[in-house]
Amino acid sequence: MVVTTKGEYADRMEWLFPKEPFIPRPVARFWSTSEVDFAKINQSIWQAVASSQTSTVEELATQMYRPALVIWCKEDRIFHVTGAEVLNNALPNSTLITPDRCGHLPMLDRPKKTGKELLFFLDEIVEP
Repeated sequence: MVVTTKGEYADRMEWLFPKEPFIPRPVARFWSTSEVDFAKINQSIWQAVASSQTSTVEELATQMYRPALVIWCKEDRIFHVTGAEVLNNALPNSTLITPDRCGHLPMLDRPKKTGKELLFFLDEIVEP
């Protein structure tokens, strides 16, 4: 996941998204440059997370009683979709959506549909 060249960044973007979403060129340039410039820091973060002794997401989720929306794409290549059910089962009050044709970032892969799902969820949990 850590990239050290713009070529690696392009390869990762291709791998992350079933169909790469539109990202304005200035934003794409900034992201790719930042990723390469901060490769050592990003590697340190990944190592710190991997060696962390903190509670797992599943353990922490059991303590979250507020309504939660889990949107986990079936084609996510970072975290397998089976994790969606694990997280959904751990959360005491959750709604699970597992859409097709999107990868790790549904808000970029399918922004309109994801936004509508979020709005519907919020409408359902907010009291008038």
